[in-house]
Amino acid sequence: MSYVDDVRAGVRSPEEQAILREEVVEALARLTPKQREAVLLTVALGLTQEEAGRAAGVTHSAISQRLKQASREETGQT
Repeated sequence: MSYVDDVRAGVRSPEEQAILREEVVEALARLTPKQREAVLLTVALGLTQEEAGRAAGVTHSAISQRLKQASREETGQT
């Protein structure tokens, strides 16, 4: 189960929240700055890829590519 799945399901205890928060911080630290920006704009802020692209000054395709790269690297599918 991923962090997002856990959040959607509702984390039950402060200890679980602290563990998940640390896992997110560690995962974000492993990303490149451009990948991290794409993740934060779309996941944390809830922007569409189009909106994230405008905010970052790139195309939505660039955001999409960065998200795919981040996902592949995080899941070990590089």
